Amino acid sequence: MNRQELLGTFALAGEFKEGDLVIGGTQDDQLRADARRNLANLRLGEIAKIPLVEDGVSELLARFADKNLMREISSLTVGTAKRMLMASGSAEIWLQRYRDGLSSEMIAAVIKLMTNEELATISRAIFNPLPGDELVAVGSARHFGACIQANSPGENEEEILFSILEGLSYGCGDVLLGLTPAFNNKNSISHLAQLLAQIVERLKLPTRFCVMTGIATQADIRSQVKLDVAFQSLAGTSKALMAMTQLDAAEVMALAASFDGLYFETGQGTELVYDESEGVDMVTLESRAFGLARCLRKRFEQQRQRRSWIVVNSLVGLNSQQAFRSSDQMLRASLESVAAAKLHGLTVGLDVCATFQSGIEPLALRQLTRRIAEEASPAFLNSIAGNADPLLGHLTTSFREHPALRRLTGKQITSAMSQRLKELGATNGNGLPSANSLTTAKLYAQFAQAGDDTRSQETLQAEGLKKLERLKQQGFDLGYGHLENYAAPKEVERRMEAIYEQASKGMHA
Repeated sequence: MNRQELLGTFALAGEFKEGDLVIGGTQDDQLRADARRNLANLRLGEIAKIPLVEDGVSELLARFADKNLMREISSLTVGTAKRMLMASGSAEIWLQRYRDGLSSEMIAAVIKLMTNEELATISRAIFNPLPGDELVAVGSARHFGACIQANSPGENEEEILFSILEGLSYGCGDVLLGLTPAFNNKNSISHLAQLLAQIVERLKLPTRFCVMTGIATQADIRSQVKLDVAFQSLAGTSKALMAMTQLDAAEVMALAASFDGLYFETGQGTELVYDESEGVDMVTLESRAFGLARCLRKRFEQQRQRRSWIVVNSLVGLNSQQAFRSSDQMLRASLESVAAAKLHGLTVGLDVCATFQSGIEPLALRQLTRRIAEEASPAFLNSIAGNADPLLGHLTTSFREHPALRRLTGKQITSAMSQRLKELGATNGNGLPSANSLTTAKLYAQFAQAGDDTRSQETLQAEGLKKLERLKQQGFDLGYGHLENYAAPKEVERRMEAIYEQASKGMHA
């Protein structure tokens, strides 16, 4: 089998998504079944011998692969590898032994043969927790957490601060406090990093923080400002990575290895945005991006001689107008991405999002999010104040959804954050989030007093309530509280429906 034949088999064997039609994907069930039979009979060694793309990403993936382990499994077919991973009782042992011999393309091939139920089984069985001695650590079997995305269109400090405080009141933020800068210049990024550091330090939060801008910019400013976790988007081809970052794979590797914490974003369909898929299907490109993250983790651990704090967040649906056209396709992509990342040994979360022109309505997205949280078993989901990101302009998961998602999955936030939120008075007597305006105002008062504000707790709480009400009147989904089981109030539902309807009409026009 040559490169073009292998690319064609990979494209035809995958579950149908619109984004794969441009590289030879199919809606024909018979063609897909035939391609899967061919793929199942293909030996892993044959996949290893044929580079799907000859570029810098492929060079790094090959350099950090364990050649000895690859040789040991080279005679196995893709179908046999799948059976080994699905075998009850021995799958985890087999994966621990041979994980570093499984290339990203091999992992993608195995995933193409799996049903949704099989992908869910894999994802619920494999956990790659971050280092630490917590009872419940990020990415462990009992953990389901949240990254707070506190975006502000004008980088307004109060909007960012109160978004984070309200998120904490719902038990969010145990994995990361992050935001995307509206003004992507060094002064702005430095200022935002200082604000996030201030929030973490004053409230003594056991979490990390990150300004989500390119890693090259962060490397330039870290001598002037405290940076915690470095951010970088990843892609599955060098051309897409260069278009995205103006860096080649080796340069991304060198910069990333110099930081103590790394937060990567990927997403099926990323390469479509830059028209740089190189004829490779979306699942395989996503797997190659995870492979690049694994290389970066290995480089870090070789240099530091210790385990690394690295998480990967796959954005499912951000490219929905190009890659996906239905909730079923987004569910499949979520299951594929989480399984692929876990098979790479990564701690992985999701941002279940959708653009306004995708046709996926807010209620449908919330229902899909519940299915994904339960079936895909990610380590975390993103969370924002309301379902509509005020800066990036897409739908995603709100703070309010997270308590119910934790109950649904039977999991919890990290034990360290749970204890700290209890100390801050952000939980009630039953240990559940006491999310309301007063709780947010109490957190504001503690934040202010930790910054040497000498006014009384009562005075600062009253000020916090006024600020919260002002932000609410300005259009932020803050200060509305919740109904039973943390459901959104009717006013919030109507507001979200109006935003969606207006935005959809405007974008289609």
